[in-house]
Amino acid sequence: MEIDWADYDLIWASPPCQRYSELTPIDRKDSHPDLLPVVGDRLRNQDTPYIMENVEMAAHLLRSPVMLCGTMFGLNIWRHRYFEIGNTDVFFLLPTCDHSEHPIIISGQGSRIIDGKRMGRIPTGIKRAAMGTPWMNREEMSEAIPPVYSKFLGEQILAASEYRKAA
Repeated sequence: MEIDWADYDLIWASPPCQRYSELTPIDRKDSHPDLLPVVGDRLRNQDTPYIMENVEMAAHLLRSPVMLCGTMFGLNIWRHRYFEIGNTDVFFLLPTCDHSEHPIIISGQGSRIIDGKRMGRIPTGIKRAAMGTPWMNREEMSEAIPPVYSKFLGEQILAASEYRKAA
């Protein structure tokens, strides 16, 4: 929290989400740190463009968040994540979110229920392919965002920066 961010082109922050995650049991939420407000204040009080990411139950702590879902990028996962984008003028059109198919479940035990019937545990290899993260183990995937989200947002910020330079 004491790093000087002045020399960075972009800051990406993903404060721990367990306090706000729907998967964290209610009686254990308070045992997880609540760093999102502190990180948000620090980011908003400096000049470098930033992206701050978190889960749906934390979206109310983000300013004008953008929601991304795996289905927007052709992934068979419903991993909604919310992103506050600050200190940059970026405008983009979002792909549509499509929950018409049954998703691959990444978090938790990864059992899949289709038409009320439990289909068993999904193999880690299938989860890796669904997330686009062939190097991750199950625990890492449960806390990660698909790399395609970062790529998309980074490209949008870079395009906005190039547009400002050309204007």
